[in-house]
Amino acid sequence: MNKRFISSVLSDFFDSKNSESIFFPHFVSLPSLISPPMKKDYLLVLLVAMLSAASPLSAQTQTKKPAYCDELPTDYSQAPPARQPLPRFNTTPTPEYKVQVALLRNTHPGDHPFHSKLIARYRPCEEVWVIESRESFTSRAEAVRLQQELINLGYKGAYLIELLGYQ
Repeated sequence: MNKRFISSVLSDFFDSKNSESIFFPHFVSLPSLISPPMKKDYLLVLLVAMLSAASPLSAQTQTKKPAYCDELPTDYSQAPPARQPLPRFNTTPTPEYKVQVALLRNTHPGDHPFHSKLIARYRPCEEVWVIESRESFTSRAEAVRLQQELINLGYKGAYLIELLGYQ
């Protein structure tokens, strides 16, 4: 928007001779709804609401993804792109388990009061939030107990996922 347009809109809005509002054309007179000192507050609230709606939502709309997101092969039969090898350690892969209850794509986990045994983890390549158990379990039986507890609490789609921990 150019400055001249914004200036004309603001002058029309604050002009007390103008009984018709640009926000309520033809059917509501703004001066009858809002006293003159409150017009500036109304505009400020409207401006903040418009800017809030246009701003990005936390990590869900991050502008930059990690470099490894762009380097994923589309087919695992393809050779991965050349890159520096990952460091190696003298560890043993050990199966562990977590319980996942939801994936959120177009909403933020802060808008939902999840159970205290759960965490939300953002996955930048897929642009989703994963809601899962805070703890990982080396015993599958312990993970199944938590899964059943979460199902009883209303998380009907709770399911186990297998991880590899390194010890």
